[in-house]
Amino acid sequence: MQYVLTNTTIPIPKIYHFGAAVESPSLGSFIIMEYSEHEQTISDALKHPALEPDDDHILDPNIDICVSPAISAARFEGATFFWIRYRGPIPWRLFSKDLRPTNVLVNKDLRVVAVIDWEFAYATPSQFSFDPPWWLLLARPEYWPDGYESFIDIYKRRLEAFPRILEGEERNMKVGSEKAGTTSSMSIDWKVPLSQRLRES
Repeated sequence: MQYVLTNTTIPIPKIYHFGAAVESPSLGSFIIMEYSEHEQTISDALKHPALEPDDDHILDPNIDICVSPAISAARFEGATFFWIRYRGPIPWRLFSKDLRPTNVLVNKDLRVVAVIDWEFAYATPSQFSFDPPWWLLLARPEYWPDGYESFIDIYKRRLEAFPRILEGEERNMKVGSEKAGTTSSMSIDWKVPLSQRLRES
């Protein structure tokens, strides 16, 4: 988490203390961090409105992500470092397989205020970030209420929209960086951006 805080613009809570189970057998593994003020998670913003509070989240079928720029931007902003930071032949990058809507906290304007749950972050080949995200429907296929075939059918339709959303955000980032006249560790390989790599994967 310290690496993410130092090398990216992703907001994460301040850590006060942590420990492994071997160090505190009566307590187990733990982490103490500051509370991040937020309105909801991205998953809350996108879930089906008929769900009960304790139900597993599934995507609201009436949401058109392509015409929901605030939600699209929030989803993209929280994951920028992991999905975009590929610049040439460097073979390994930090990757979090638990970077999903449930772990991205947003304010009332759907802007990201914190990204949590980093225990599954590790170094992987850069190509890991080229795979389509499993969480486009919020639920995993094994938990989809209408079965696997229904999940795949709906997922494919949503997957068609995802690269288009990335393209829009990539354009915004490129324009912003050009206006600022600066580059940073968050810069994109504009010759082959992630949206193109997703389509080719």
